[in-house]
Amino acid sequence: MKMSNFSCSQNTISLMVTYRNLFYTPIYVAMAERFFSEAGLDVIFETARNAAEAMTALKNGTIDVLQTGISRSFMELDNESTDVPLHIAEINRGDGFFILSRTSIAKWD
Repeated sequence: MKMSNFSCSQNTISLMVTYRNLFYTPIYVAMAERFFSEAGLDVIFETARNAAEAMTALKNGTIDVLQTGISRSFMELDNESTDVPLHIAEINRGDGFFILSRTSIAKWD
């Protein structure tokens, strides 16, 4: 995967995730495979200690991009915030939950 057509006015961006989660695998892969650096971006990557820290960092400009679920914006709206972040991308299209079993199951009822 090459991102050669991607351009950004900054060379460095700060990217935060709200917590480590299987749903965020595309970001972990992009970091591990150096896709951002191939596009000329130096990414400062970190995980928030809690959701409040993440929202505060986004709102005050400490970070450039926050990877989080849409529910964070809904929580902001529920709290009558007037500065609600805009979600702009879809990370995964399918259901990220898996049903696992220690024994083989031939047929699901």
